Amino acid sequence: MKEDARCKFGTDENFVIVEAQVLDNEHMICKSPNEQITLPDGADEAISVPFSIAFQQDMYYPYTEGTTKFRLYQHPTLTDITPSEADVSKLTAVYITAEEDSGFWQPIPQKGYEGLDNDQYGLKCKFGRFGSTSATYLNKTTILCLTPNI
Repeated sequence: MKEDARCKFGTDENFVIVEAQVLDNEHMICKSPNEQITLPDGADEAISVPFSIAFQQDMYYPYTEGTTKFRLYQHPTLTDITPSEADVSKLTAVYITAEEDSGFWQPIPQKGYEGLDNDQYGLKCKFGRFGSTSATYLNKTTILCLTPNI
């Protein structure tokens, strides 16, 4: 079963299938396709596409069905970070700016297991070995992060 694991990104008419790596009974890794899915005419650069998995050969439509989506988007091109440095022990607001034509996208709010906030979705700022924090979307060109509490 492990050797047949696959992930499918896209609709039945427009999709890409990639091999998956099964880690254990609850986890697997799928590498997202790079620029192989054709966006529909008029679609924005950021689009959510259906995502499904399979563990057997292509007989009888083995892919899972559900509402799970995978978000495709262009990475923002950063232009400025203010301030450029801060004291490690001081909580600091950091503003990150991106180019207008390749800016940030507002994350889709999701609920995690048993209604708890799921931290894997959304924007984050990573401060090297000091950790990461959630980012606040201000607009297409600006997000706000607070430095980690050390």
